[in-house]
Amino acid sequence: MAPWIAAPLTWVAVALAGAVPSTQPVSFDQAIGFAAEAPDVQGAQRAVGAQRALAGSISSLDANPQILLQPGMRVAPWENRGFELQASLMQSWNLAGLSGARRDAARAEGRALEAQARAKALSQRLSAARAWIDLWGAQALLEVGRREVTTAGELLKLVERAAAAEASTRADVADARAYLAEARLSVIAAEGEVVERGLLLGREMAAGGGEGLLAAGDLPAPTLPAPGSWVGLIQRAGRLHTVEARALEARAEKARLVEARAARGTQLSLGVQVQRDQPGGLVLFGLAGVTLPAFDRGERERSAVAARVATAEGEAARAVLDARAEMRMALHEVEHTGDVLAAIRDDLLPAVEDGVAARDKLYRAENATLPELLLVKRQALATRGRLIRAQAQASWARVKAWLLVAALEESAEAAQRRGAPGAAR
Repeated sequence: MAPWIAAPLTWVAVALAGAVPSTQPVSFDQAIGFAAEAPDVQGAQRAVGAQRALAGSISSLDANPQILLQPGMRVAPWENRGFELQASLMQSWNLAGLSGARRDAARAEGRALEAQARAKALSQRLSAARAWIDLWGAQALLEVGRREVTTAGELLKLVERAAAAEASTRADVADARAYLAEARLSVIAAEGEVVERGLLLGREMAAGGGEGLLAAGDLPAPTLPAPGSWVGLIQRAGRLHTVEARALEARAEKARLVEARAARGTQLSLGVQVQRDQPGGLVLFGLAGVTLPAFDRGERERSAVAARVATAEGEAARAVLDARAEMRMALHEVEHTGDVLAAIRDDLLPAVEDGVAARDKLYRAENATLPELLLVKRQALATRGRLIRAQAQASWARVKAWLLVAALEESAEAAQRRGAPGAAR
């Protein structure tokens, strides 16, 4: 695995026991690490083991032996009457390759289950990562709101002192109080957002108790491949877990179609029969039979499977296109959100804050009105909120692209372990 992937993939090495305490803040690495412990993800992984355990013990014989007993009584002639018995043992063999087709179908189904489990784990990591980043943004907005409440309270005291000295009007006091009320209202809204986002994160992490969590630490900023390699990543997106799961499911359906065809193929039955014959006789017979697919060739069963094959192949082809489009959009978002963040952080916010500082000096020198000061303060508050949202969006864009690229590496390694011919693509 490339070092730029291996370095930040701390969630692979996260070994966590028990549930996340609902009162304990969680880091980003913990969030995506615990996502792998979600019940549905664990269930998908157990499904792979359960299927593999039984599929590995499929018998080379496609039919069970048949034992037939026919007890009877000879009633005539009188002198030979007595108990009689016929016993036969039959074994059938499918001559159309059913045994191999069953094992091939089981292997294809197992590979499809593995890909589905990886796809589910990736989806859960993406959901947990997004939930953590959204929670971080809500907490940051809450902190900005609380600081603004403090600033608005100090401004109100200043205006009230000026009003007491008849240097300010009652309208100014009312405006300052309204601004403080607005700041407090924004804090109340932000507190509700934090609780909601914390509950969503707890749900994505499958934290016990159904209580909310808190995001701890800074926003993640994973390293991505150089932009020059992005065209290749878009082409390779056809090997993402979701696409691989669709393709392997189509292969499994094809294998089931072969199995259904072989199940109605020529059958050979061989056996032996023993007959006890009165008065004391014993007869031994050899049995042989052939079942030919003259009329019933499994058209009923194969029709449904053939339809599923066509559907699965279409879905697999569409999944390739969707995955490439998703990768292209994810990489584009990395650039776009980065540009937006830089514009707000480097240009807009410094200009707005300079304006607030200048307007505050003018107001204290009685060269500006309070409404003018409150106008720029509201603009500054909105800009700080835009900065936080831009930071969260830029972080999410990089994290999403990082997880998708890491999934490509994981798929390639899984294909190499299977010895798949397309592993190097």
